[in-house]
Amino acid sequence: MPALVPPDSVCRLREYGGTLELGLSLSRMHWSLGSGRGHDAVDLVVPGRHVSRLHAQLERQQTWLRVTNRSANGCYMAGAPFEEMMVQAGQTFSVGSTELLALDSHLILLRARLAWHLGFDDHAAVDEALIRVADLGQPALLLTGPAGSDALTLARAMWRHSTRRVAPFVEIGCDLASGPLRRLLEAVRNGVAFVDITPLRGKRASKALVTGLFGEGRERPRLRPVIVAASVADYRSTFDRHGFIAEIQIPAVASRRAEVPQLLDGHMASLSSPHRVAELGAARIDALCAFDWPDNLEDIQRTAQRLAAYLANDRHMGRAAAALGVHVSTLREALTRIGATSRGGDR
Repeated sequence: MPALVPPDSVCRLREYGGTLELGLSLSRMHWSLGSGRGHDAVDLVVPGRHVSRLHAQLERQQTWLRVTNRSANGCYMAGAPFEEMMVQAGQTFSVGSTELLALDSHLILLRARLAWHLGFDDHAAVDEALIRVADLGQPALLLTGPAGSDALTLARAMWRHSTRRVAPFVEIGCDLASGPLRRLLEAVRNGVAFVDITPLRGKRASKALVTGLFGEGRERPRLRPVIVAASVADYRSTFDRHGFIAEIQIPAVASRRAEVPQLLDGHMASLSSPHRVAELGAARIDALCAFDWPDNLEDIQRTAQRLAAYLANDRHMGRAAAALGVHVSTLREALTRIGATSRGGDR
């Protein structure tokens, strides 16, 4: 690897909202990009409409990519044509009808976490969330979603893979009237804060929060809050007044029924369990997908832990309950409720 190439350089291009991914090795400095049709071989093939055989040249410039247009069909950023443009991780540019999102190693890892929360198949929502996290303007991030969305885990992942990761991650409570909170807000002005404002109601409370975080003026804050709320309605007008807000909506698991086995498998894998949902059989999988999952991702996590113990103990309910430290009737009821087993059908 060239000594002057930073490890946080752009290392992948992906089709925004699609599945095409193009690797950019850190050991290389130049690439040609295009459709590759005919006799003009290129390093990076984009088989989209209006993509020329040789459409653009890419050159690594530290953490940036210099994109140079080589096509009559043009290259674009934010709808405006360009002949040459510097592109950073988290930004997009278009060749023909294909929009490409630049990623570094941090955004690649963050994308996996966002897919867990937003949908494995909803590529557009995940890519849009990546862009908002990487936004150079650093707007406040407002996470909205149903109860049990596990927003704190997502907020921590956003901080860990953002440009603010060198600063502390601070969780701030909701008691805006307290002196300690005001002092805490002052102490973390240079950090990234997770602020849970779910219990707050009404415009007065949201205004107090924003004033505490940003002050009375419209200056850009050095603090970047990641805020969780059940709804954006009470907060948008207050944040828009300061010009700093970017909403990311976490959907209910019930709207992702087909992905339930993948969600359960993913969490069982994180528990180092070798077992997977497929071992339950097709009928049980159908029942899991049909369940409403009222506690959303938190429900998924609890169920994955129970299923891992259940399968690890050869479906022996008593031994699985002992391994989890719960009463056997508690475990049986929990697994029966979601359709993973039948009442009285297990040991």
